[in-house]
Amino acid sequence: LALRKLLAGCRVFPQVKSIYLRGSFPDGGWTPGLSDIDVTIIIRRELDSAREFSFLSSLWNRLKTLKAGFPMIGEIEIFREEHLNLSNRFRVSGYEAKNWCKVYGADAVEPAYRENGSRLREDALNMAFSFYVEYFLRVCSDTTRSRFLRLQDSERVVAKIRRCLNFCNRDENAANSRFLDEPALLDWLLT
Repeated sequence: LALRKLLAGCRVFPQVKSIYLRGSFPDGGWTPGLSDIDVTIIIRRELDSAREFSFLSSLWNRLKTLKAGFPMIGEIEIFREEHLNLSNRFRVSGYEAKNWCKVYGADAVEPAYRENGSRLREDALNMAFSFYVEYFLRVCSDTTRSRFLRLQDSERVVAKIRRCLNFCNRDENAANSRFLDEPALLDWLLT
């Protein structure tokens, strides 16, 4: 239902070229009640700055309303079509782009990540750290929400961090491969 509402809310904007699911949903690791739905929205390139700003303001307002009613809607990234493939060259999400699932519109994603074990490892560590700093610490310290909701959100963010750390273990020949003991690192994050 959340995904149907999200798609319906975005389809009313002709500026939306395509919508992709990413993360655990298309990878088959999505768990109802625990996982969120991460989305990438691609917008058309023909917008001038003023029209793009007006459109994005309207779109973000609609998405904010949808997220209030459907908290399982997770991260939403919005890219102009000419910027998407550039972004996908340099981040873990670019590595994962080959697994994204188009749910609306025209094809826009061309996996452009130049895979290299040490680079993927560095990108994954950076992403795990950003999840920890940007989300985990904020979720744990938000005393305005119930302990139950904070625990649920914490588990969701830890799952994202774990997914990032799994990329670090893909290069078996890396010199520092034993530095990342996933359970020990997660214990450290949670203390």
